[in-house]
Amino acid sequence: RLPIANSGHTQMTVQVLLSTSGVTLDVDDVIVQDYDWTVFGATASQTQVNDADRAQSGSGYLKISKTSNVDGGVQIDTAGNLSTGTSQTMSMYVRSTTGANVAGHMTLSGVGGSAQDTASTSFTASTDWKKVSVTVAISNAGQTALRSKVFVDAVNAGLEIDSVNVAQEP
Repeated sequence: RLPIANSGHTQMTVQVLLSTSGVTLDVDDVIVQDYDWTVFGATASQTQVNDADRAQSGSGYLKISKTSNVDGGVQIDTAGNLSTGTSQTMSMYVRSTTGANVAGHMTLSGVGGSAQDTASTSFTASTDWKKVSVTVAISNAGQTALRSKVFVDAVNAGLEIDSVNVAQEP
């Protein structure tokens, strides 16, 4: 954890330097929280909740909801050239804001190129944090990013998400 002592910071740069030639350094399980999720759908909303006691991990989580039957939720794009023949996975933890069952689904899609690969999975969130995931096989060339989308399928119900991870499968 990196404490930030001074206000006014707008960005952070992280570098891993390797000075030994001919050696490969594998870096795994690096997590930098990013709150740049955007809302989609006319009646969807999001709230960043800073409550380490209720978070699945870290110091907070994202609460999303919608007030109509129109598709709605949050999305974020992760840049990177996607190689054909690879599989990309998004995993996250979900929970209902009230403890009542809340239906939702998640999609992971390539962005860019002439054709996009996409995959989707449905879930039901309840009282406790539950891990859910979706994997997309990349078969079309030219995709330059992954779009992660989380949909709230229930109207007037809250869904909480935490510990979202998007990574290429080994």
